[in-house]
Amino acid sequence: MDRPGDLDAALTFVIGRVEAQAMLSGEPLDEDERLLLNDLPTTPSMPEISNDDPMFSTHIRLRDTTYERLCALAKAARRSDVAENPALLDWDFAFSVTKLNNHPMYWLLQWAG
Repeated sequence: MDRPGDLDAALTFVIGRVEAQAMLSGEPLDEDERLLLNDLPTTPSMPEISNDDPMFSTHIRLRDTTYERLCALAKAARRSDVAENPALLDWDFAFSVTKLNNHPMYWLLQWAG
């Protein structure tokens, strides 16, 4: 087993499919989205806001719309691929390899369903 090679193959596949799906949607990835996709954070990037009131504690995490778009594109790409070829295992491979390597792409794929 070639773990670094497998991870590179999985990342190349997912990034390529997300970029292709963005093109198909008519709205290609912008530079910020491309940078995020190629260098996903290992911790949440959006701050959490808290009111520090012990009686009525409120915790709000701001939305990361760029990350949400990447998740939606990955989900749409996977659905399209599975509809075309249900036996396609590339998405399962990418999910398993990124999970095994504890790579942040795993979380994007998990959110994407």
